Amino acid sequence: MVAAEAGLPGAVKTKEEIVIAVAEAELARVEAVLDAAQAEPDPALAREVLLSRIVDLAIERRHLESMLASDPVLNRFFAGHEPFRQLMNRLYRMLLGEDSPEARLSGAMLTAAIGGAVMHPMTEGFDDAALRSQGRTRGSSARAGRRARRGRRRPGRCARPAATPTGRAL
Repeated sequence: MVAAEAGLPGAVKTKEEIVIAVAEAELARVEAVLDAAQAEPDPALAREVLLSRIVDLAIERRHLESMLASDPVLNRFFAGHEPFRQLMNRLYRMLLGEDSPEARLSGAMLTAAIGGAVMHPMTEGFDDAALRSQGRTRGSSARAGRRARRGRRRPGRCARPAATPTGRAL
């Protein structure tokens, strides 16, 4: 069922083969979105196109993604898959306009928020247009807030130190 929904060939048999094939197909979709956005001559427009298409992709694939989001085989695959890491770094650089550990963290938070929101039980019943509108608006707001805060930080520093559950700074 998962293989058929993902549009995979019938030759894929084991769960691991299915999960890896789905992961590679999803990476190809993200790469196509990145390529289309990078074709835009204006960087600001390219970011808007990228955000819009990432939101669209998350909405279109939300049912499949919800099945795979907690799959241990998929998580293991992505954890050690260098092409995935390179693609995500490319995505984050394009979304945030910089390449730094902080940008990677912000990018991961933004894309996780988009992906999580479209699968969240509280968004059930909202149509695709409402999800697209919120995803694009919130994504643009997050990037604008990050740009506004950027000038107030010292380079290489986070806004506030991380803390343990007891409240002590790390």
